[in-house]
Amino acid sequence: MHTKPQLWLALRFPTLALNVLPHNAALPTVVLDKKRVCVRNELAIDLGIRHHMPAATAQAMSEKLVMLERNVEAEQKMLDALCDECYSVTPYIESSLTPAASTLLEYGIFLEISRCINLFKSLDNIEYSISCILERYQLTAIQSYGHTAQAAWLIGFLPAEQRYSPHDNINGPAALEALKRVPLNFLLDFQKEVSTLKKMGFVYLGDLFDKKNNALGPIKKRFSIGFFDYIEKTFAVDAFSCQASLFQEKPRCYQQKNIFIDYLQCEYPIGNIDWLAQPMKQLLERLTQFLSQHQLQTQEIQWLFFDIEQNKKTLDVQFERLHKRWHFVLELSLIKLESQGLPFEVDIVELRCDKLTAVNFEYKTLIQQPESTPKQYQQNLELILAKLGARLGEKSLYKLSCRDSHVPEYAVEKISATQNANTEISASHRYAPRPNWLFDNPIVIELRHEALYWRGYLNLINGPERMESEWWNDEVARDYYVALRDDGVRVWVFYDLKDEKWFVHGVFG
Repeated sequence: MHTKPQLWLALRFPTLALNVLPHNAALPTVVLDKKRVCVRNELAIDLGIRHHMPAATAQAMSEKLVMLERNVEAEQKMLDALCDECYSVTPYIESSLTPAASTLLEYGIFLEISRCINLFKSLDNIEYSISCILERYQLTAIQSYGHTAQAAWLIGFLPAEQRYSPHDNINGPAALEALKRVPLNFLLDFQKEVSTLKKMGFVYLGDLFDKKNNALGPIKKRFSIGFFDYIEKTFAVDAFSCQASLFQEKPRCYQQKNIFIDYLQCEYPIGNIDWLAQPMKQLLERLTQFLSQHQLQTQEIQWLFFDIEQNKKTLDVQFERLHKRWHFVLELSLIKLESQGLPFEVDIVELRCDKLTAVNFEYKTLIQQPESTPKQYQQNLELILAKLGARLGEKSLYKLSCRDSHVPEYAVEKISATQNANTEISASHRYAPRPNWLFDNPIVIELRHEALYWRGYLNLINGPERMESEWWNDEVARDYYVALRDDGVRVWVFYDLKDEKWFVHGVFG
């Protein structure tokens, strides 16, 4: 099976918990989590303050030490914002946090970028785009590459000169060699297993794949399934054979979180609540337009009112549902605002909405007359078809009717919308694998490195199924197969025995 080698870039943020908090960089500063140090700046490190040190001990080491409480919500918002920004580079994004039991608190983002190098024309251009994103957020990150997301993360703990560099070539074996140099201590999720392995003489990840000792297979039964699943995914190998895995897990597409934030600045400060109705109405109209375009709904919004000195008043409003009709929400907001009053004259009105859910549409029949007789129903149907035909054209209205033919192109035909369609599928198509999406015209498949290629390498997993046309139709002789593309998509392909070429004819759902 020809699989395109993956290239993952891991961005590790050792001081993100500190970066999201306002602080003076000229003073030694630490971030506390449950009264223990979880993040420290360089000045605090110089004082000898260690990770997981009790707050009282750290405070005793210097009177100038600044201690800040960790803000988990701000950290997650920053990570979400970074993922949204990185979506402009690649759609394959994952985020992670080191386990809570660890003394380290480090956030990470994983980007699969092998599919984007051609778009950006070089790896250097991708790195430049990412550096611009980090600069906008005033963040620094430890960057490392690997052939899997976990491998890229672990390789980042090595000294810079020992890490894998893919600038010359995306070489999976080179990344694997770098990964083998990583000490077992950095398997933070599996400290119990690491402790046992150390007692057995293992020090580095590469020791698990020592061919002389053939270590990994025999010891697999002595450890948890979760541990060896992690090892196999990290190395992209089979634990028993110590060979490259035949199947590569497809990267997950990142789903951006929908959030609405908009504001209006008043022409002059407003102290009368009634006069705020107009800018609040405009913002609600924009919100409902956003909800309609994205097929979303909400049950809560937040108003923020600012004066010219940036003093803020917050107003949370809950209701049953908002999708298109905003009038009731405006009335409810004004009533609640009147009950609380305004502490200052308003210069800016801001509307936020981050708790959004998908709309559950109710599907109804085109002709809703359950009590009508069949004759009346038929008359109404003919009337609607006549109106649609007059507006769209008669050729735009048709039905699909099944035909008894082995060849997919001849298995269905278009008939008039008023004719009765044959819904009986022939046996040759009913029990055989058929795609949900069939192309009007089959597309020629390329041959690359003696392998089938159509938007990715194809591997034949089922077939052949011979199909030949009837003598009175155009001569057709094909062998059909189900193929699996390297990104996990199944496609329907055939080899034309007459033209001696490969074609793709459809895509499975």
